Amino acid sequence: MYRQFLAVLALSVFLCPALNAADKTQQLERALELAASKAAASNKDVMNDNILLTVDFKERGSREGSDVALTIPLNPDEYKKYDEQYKNSGKIYIDGYLYYPLFTYEATEEERRSEEYKYQVFPGSNYNNTENGKYYIESEDLLKGRRPVYGQLWSNGLLVSPAAMGTIGCKAYALGPQWVITSGTCPIDTYDSSLLVVGGITYEERTDRKILDISLNGMAINSPFYKQQGNITLFYVPQDKNPAMSTFLGKQKTLKIMAFSKPQNIFALNAFGKFFVHTSRGGALVKDKTSAELKQGSLREGGIFQASSWYNGTATDPLFFTVNNQEYLTAYNAAPESYMLRTDLDSDFHAEHIGAWDGKASDFYYALNTKDLDFIRQTISAQDPAGWEQIKGQFFLDNPNTPYFK
Repeated sequence: MYRQFLAVLALSVFLCPALNAADKTQQLERALELAASKAAASNKDVMNDNILLTVDFKERGSREGSDVALTIPLNPDEYKKYDEQYKNSGKIYIDGYLYYPLFTYEATEEERRSEEYKYQVFPGSNYNNTENGKYYIESEDLLKGRRPVYGQLWSNGLLVSPAAMGTIGCKAYALGPQWVITSGTCPIDTYDSSLLVVGGITYEERTDRKILDISLNGMAINSPFYKQQGNITLFYVPQDKNPAMSTFLGKQKTLKIMAFSKPQNIFALNAFGKFFVHTSRGGALVKDKTSAELKQGSLREGGIFQASSWYNGTATDPLFFTVNNQEYLTAYNAAPESYMLRTDLDSDFHAEHIGAWDGKASDFYYALNTKDLDFIRQTISAQDPAGWEQIKGQFFLDNPNTPYFK
């Protein structure tokens, strides 16, 4: 209800003609402070220690630019240069096209007779400076101890854009001082499906994503590790390389997670406690929870179900179950998240100040399952055995009285 209060008070501030600009600013600030205090009171003792996890990256757009294969001859002085460039990045871009190196060698007697190479060896007929009566083989690499008779760059005509910057953001929680968890829908490895326009050229697909840094509440993680499977994405924060961040994570409330042997079992909890959607759609100032009701008969294949609330959650928002002043993460919002690439100064300003990513809203959620819990155990115990022993008691199956890991 405090949001309604905030809206009415804000309207009164702006609609009252007797107030000058300074008065309006002061009253709006007081309204925001009051709203924040009401939010804090309503959220007392609940799991609201959410962390903003952001991923900065760069990627390109791609499109079919030519139906004809393109080639650029190389001279011997360029062989090593382009071979090293290809090994370092796997990509060679020239005039907006993607190229690969290709070197022609005289085939050895073993290669000519081998079943492994019989489809790669071809006879010379003055092709690419080769000679009749000899046999040749092609490779994308410079072969050690052998000198190419010919080198070239070739392209299948794929047109690529200049590299553009992007950022995505996902709501995360601390599992322990070295581990952070968020939804499997966090698009760290998923390309946006929208078209990209750069310099008046439209690119239908995205490609070549390179992650630049991963941050928690604006603090970059040194040497991060992440793994994504099913409904879960885990991030490892090495304690020895991130001491301040590990201290911060260690002070967060203990996150408890409840999964279900069958997705329909989540509906049985209605008789024992309440469900809440945790979101911060109102911004960083007001983090809120809103009561949610699981809709009977809404269960779909894959453990997806509907939970109605005062306002819907957005991408990566969790659904918590609360009983006896304890909260348990049970599901994640099913909505996707989109993002905008920054290709020039205007879009950079837009992304910086208006929105780099957009979490869509939905009232559908994915119930967590035993595969999710097993993935968490396998990942953490392999990377951080001592850390796993500290947190393995935080996982439950079907109800708060049944620990999943002994």
